[in-house]
Amino acid sequence: MIMTKVLLVGAGSMARSYFDVLQFLEIDFDIVCRTEASARYFEQERDFKPVIGGLAEYLESNTAPSHAIVAVGVESLASATLSLLSAGVKEILVEKPSSLYQEELNSLVMLA
Repeated sequence: MIMTKVLLVGAGSMARSYFDVLQFLEIDFDIVCRTEASARYFEQERDFKPVIGGLAEYLESNTAPSHAIVAVGVESLASATLSLLSAGVKEILVEKPSSLYQEELNSLVMLA
């Protein structure tokens, strides 16, 4: 399987761990986060600056990636995954539970 690009969504502690793995595997990737504060902290920790502005803005301005890793707070997992699925991304690894609510999970399953 050939991956053209992975989008890492989030810049917290789990995202930093995924960053390490992606770098080790020499996989091409972008990181997107919502706030400048998150990006600044990530950059200090890993010497890599994420794209600021959030997932929706990223997907509006860039070609959808072939693969994504969702490593955001649990309250944003379902909406981030839904945005990626709606953009045509089908290869998605979702950190934590993919949803807090059964109806959200059902929607994600149906769309996937």
